[in-house]
Amino acid sequence: MDESVTDVAAAGDLATCNVCGDGIAQPSGAGRRRSTCSQACRQKAYMLRNFTRIPMETDGTQGL
Repeated sequence: MDESVTDVAAAGDLATCNVCGDGIAQPSGAGRRRSTCSQACRQKAYMLRNFTRIPMETDGTQGL
């Protein structure tokens, strides 16, 4: 059996994807925890984070 699969199964730590809500198996050991379940969800999260429009006020200034 592949060692990385064993590490994931042994961890038993299940999180949810920040984009679609599916379960994510977290690998054991050090490192950043996964926040998305797939490359597609990672790309969607990037697009939502970086390309959401800021509404403009009627005088042309940004509405923050």
